[in-house]
Amino acid sequence: MGIITKGNKGGYLVAKYTANGFFNVETSNVVGETVNTMSFTNILWSSNNSGVWNISRGANVVATLSGSGQWDLAEIGMALETGGENAANVVVTLEGSTGTLIMKLHKQSSFTTEY
Repeated sequence: MGIITKGNKGGYLVAKYTANGFFNVETSNVVGETVNTMSFTNILWSSNNSGVWNISRGANVVATLSGSGQWDLAEIGMALETGGENAANVVVTLEGSTGTLIMKLHKQSSFTTEY
């Protein structure tokens, strides 16, 4: 599936997956915006049986999720990414089952404010 909405400039991107996929920072731009980094704010997932979702930023796995659950990282003030990971591609893989993964990421962007 992939990106559902890119939101507004400096806003949020929402992506949904039911199988393996990826997106990069550049594909999250809206007109007049340059996204520099993105950080996870919410993750909602489910997987059947022994299924496992792996979420990577670049070459680094930042989360391994099984069963079902929801993380509100913004509310608890935590980040999955370290160093420059928030500028890297987001790669998701589903191993061994079926499932759904929904992610919300906050975009840190450069843009000109329109009046």
